Amino acid sequence: MSNEWKSKTPRVFDVVITPEIATEMLSYEIEGNRFTPRHTDTIAKAMTAGDFVYTADPIKFIRDGRMVDGGNRLRAIIQSGTTQKISVVVGLDPSVIAYLDNGGVQRDGSHSLQIMMNMSTKLAKIVGPMIPRVVGYNGGSIHYRSARINPAAIVKLCENDPALAKAGELVSAIHIRGASPLSASVSSFLVYEMMKQSDQETAMNFMTKLLTGVGITIRDTPILRLREKLDKARRGLLRWKNHEKIEVTINTWNIMQSNGARHQTTKSLSPDSSRMEILKIQ
Repeated sequence: MSNEWKSKTPRVFDVVITPEIATEMLSYEIEGNRFTPRHTDTIAKAMTAGDFVYTADPIKFIRDGRMVDGGNRLRAIIQSGTTQKISVVVGLDPSVIAYLDNGGVQRDGSHSLQIMMNMSTKLAKIVGPMIPRVVGYNGGSIHYRSARINPAAIVKLCENDPALAKAGELVSAIHIRGASPLSASVSSFLVYEMMKQSDQETAMNFMTKLLTGVGITIRDTPILRLREKLDKARRGLLRWKNHEKIEVTINTWNIMQSNGARHQTTKSLSPDSSRMEILKIQ
């Protein structure tokens, strides 16, 4: 079988890639190229749904016809059984291999938010991971996270709900890495959900006290206890998974909102452990 992807000079052209062509291209894949199943699954689902977003990143071949980049997209075409029009570049100097991420750099929702919404890098890194939590929490996902969301869908969700970016902006202003007991994306998720139940000022007053520890009074004892426990969890002294931290934080918020009444969130996914921790916090 002759290798039609060999070329002494660089050329770029569009190719309508069927699963058969994708299989043939993959037979020339350079040894050691990184295969990322989760990324491939995400692309395949987008292709099947008809919302695959081509980002102008071509399938790349070096002069001798070996493929050095694009394996995940080709596997996604095979997995989805679809046909996709994608650019292909041939004739590249082998020295480009050292400059390719080969799957090491994630092309995720954060990057899409930066490119498609002109969002700052700092804000995109908060909002990008936050949106799957929102979708997972509202969808009843067992760990408050959905399956990985197609980056194009993350952009669409953010466009349709300005409160997502607003929550990220609010948290960005008070979150100090290393000092806050929760990550910025988790904190933004919590602020977003709390603003649905109350006004922005009340939600941010609660989260500011929790993240900074400033302004906590005797009346705010549940927040203080939660802060202490989250700090322990952050330092590895308490085994709390992220979804457990989220659940107990929301339950503490409900206690503060109801003036001490024990109002458990109906979203609770581990009610026994959560209830026990709430009792300890009080």
